[in-house]
Amino acid sequence: MERRGCTRYQVQLLTPSQQIHLTVSHGDDDETTLLPIVPMLIEVNSRTWSGYGLLDPGSQISMITNTLANELKLEGKRTKVKIGTYHGCDPTANTTKASFKIYSRDKRSSFNIPVCYVVPTLKLRNDDIDLKRVVKDCPHLAGLKVPARKSVDVEVLIGSCDMTPQEILEIRKDPLNERAPRGLRTAFGWYIAGPISPSAINTQLHCNSLSLSFSADQDLADAINRFLLIETYEARIGVKAPVGKEELRAIKILNDTTKFVGGRYESGLLWKSDEQNLPDNSGSVLNRFFKLERRLVADKNLGQRYATNILILDMPENCLLKNQ
Repeated sequence: MERRGCTRYQVQLLTPSQQIHLTVSHGDDDETTLLPIVPMLIEVNSRTWSGYGLLDPGSQISMITNTLANELKLEGKRTKVKIGTYHGCDPTANTTKASFKIYSRDKRSSFNIPVCYVVPTLKLRNDDIDLKRVVKDCPHLAGLKVPARKSVDVEVLIGSCDMTPQEILEIRKDPLNERAPRGLRTAFGWYIAGPISPSAINTQLHCNSLSLSFSADQDLADAINRFLLIETYEARIGVKAPVGKEELRAIKILNDTTKFVGGRYESGLLWKSDEQNLPDNSGSVLNRFFKLERRLVADKNLGQRYATNILILDMPENCLLKNQ
């Protein structure tokens, strides 16, 4: 994990071409961090889903759970992504890049999510929190109509690659305490984010799916997860398959001789070698000719029809049409 001047842990997401940081909440004995979780709708493929999503400007990608993607029949390009955490033994998982549109509950606002990674799960620990007590303890949040939020399942994470849905339309903060929770209004409505007192939550604090306490069997559990969730192949990335001389020669002939002529492509014959020793088949050609001649002599009717067709083909108008 990295801690670059802030007190929040960061989980690294790695792909072959880029390194991605995903900010998550954490807690200690003095306070816990409330995540920006908002209600939203997804409509795609004549299917509608209503649930909760996490607005995470610390993530460079957007993600959706595999369960929800299957429910919405989402399809997209298959790819691989490596989700890194503090222990550094993270597997590379197969995933899909999907796209869809999200809506606010009242459908007054909608946003396109062009690229969203399908992941097995989003294990965000979201316990019962007495939001009304939080509002009561913070005068700057007075007047906000918030429900006594219960734990909800987060199925979608909107990262910084999709900033428009995360745009803050209004903010309420304590002018005398920068550590106080803030009320933020987006197109999805009001939510409260930031540090809150642990007294508002009656459960063990977690860093998302990563427990801060070490388990002696963690290595075994990780090995089993890699075995069950990841397709492994005895192959190495970046190693080119061997190519034979004949295949290289065929590729060169295609590259050198292929051209576009008369509305279509033409290419040279893929000779195995430069010495084209064609067999002499004149004997077999003559044998076929004499066989046909004997057949036409034996069958007068067939011979007459054959001769008539030959005469028709030799007529001047047919020859002119053929030349044209």
